[in-house]
Amino acid sequence: MRTSNLWISDIISPPGLHFRMMEFFQRTETRTNYPNALRISNLVMYILIIIHWNACLYYSFSKAIGFGSDRFVYPDPSDPEFGRLVRKYAYSMYWSTLTLTTIGETPPPVENSEYFFVVTDFLVGVLIFATIVGNVGSMITNMNAARADFQARIDAIKQYMSFRKVRIFADCEAGLLVELVLKLQPQVFSPGDYICKKGDIGREMYIIKEGKLAVVADDGVTQFVVLSEGSYFGEISILAIKGSKAGNRRTANIRSIGYSDLFCLSKDDLMEALTEYPDAKALLEEKGRQILMKDGLLDLEVAAQGPDPKEIEEKVDRMTSNLDTLQTQYARLLAEHEATHSKLKHRVTRLEKKLAPPPREDLPGAAPPPPTPEITKEEEKK
Repeated sequence: MRTSNLWISDIISPPGLHFRMMEFFQRTETRTNYPNALRISNLVMYILIIIHWNACLYYSFSKAIGFGSDRFVYPDPSDPEFGRLVRKYAYSMYWSTLTLTTIGETPPPVENSEYFFVVTDFLVGVLIFATIVGNVGSMITNMNAARADFQARIDAIKQYMSFRKVRIFADCEAGLLVELVLKLQPQVFSPGDYICKKGDIGREMYIIKEGKLAVVADDGVTQFVVLSEGSYFGEISILAIKGSKAGNRRTANIRSIGYSDLFCLSKDDLMEALTEYPDAKALLEEKGRQILMKDGLLDLEVAAQGPDPKEIEEKVDRMTSNLDTLQTQYARLLAEHEATHSKLKHRVTRLEKKLAPPPREDLPGAAPPPPTPEITKEEEKK
């Protein structure tokens, strides 16, 4: 009886102890260098506490039915082998662990109440097992998050260095390169896939991350050159340099030899980034002309004609559209400012009225209140 009462009292914790423990663990987790190890320790501790509580319930349930009354309950403590406190606790913990972990291998129940008790225990065990799996998975994810973030930073640095190797972007400022790196889109090609074909309109440039590409003839078999990791192509076509003999068309067929991972930069993303770097845009166009001139692909007469009127018209239309957008935003901001100013002015006026001190009659120099005329009874009757 004394042992049973002692076990039941262990279940009831002092007031506020649970909350103090939770606060201690939360503060420790924010200050320790090994938060995941602390989370695992907390999880193991909670599992042991639940197993301990269930062992106490099993021992109390066996006592209520009768020790040794059947094979399911705890054996009769009058037996010296099962009468020691250590054996009672070890047997109950063993039964509780097997039941909550849904391993089984425990004596089958006999009475109806024992069946209900085991079914309830199994359901609780399933919930506990699901919680354990979820917590462990979350911990593993958190442990790999730092490594994934580090790997993402390394990949970004590699992309940045790859842009540094592109001859047309070699002398561009770092801010533009960082913005272009953020606009890169990964693409995967299977063996035999064409990245581009001769005569296609060039709207993207590519940087090879992994794999090999082949510049092939029109038959798709003859290989002229093989491009490997770090190579790039298509950087001239997305600039649409005036005077280029190829225009913005592809000049070669490029095919994937195996599985290839590429980074793609679209023309729209490049132009969007260059709107904030007008000097860089002029520099890129000049370097593109030099590259085309060196390769003999630049028509000097067409290039010397100056900008295309259509391009100027497009720029004017784009500037007009941007100006209209700015005017609309300015009108909206001005209306919001006026509304806010009116509300603040109204609130200040109300506060001034509330905080204004009432006039005091005892102050020197204060004007006396106006006399109230006396009304006689006859005047009231009239």
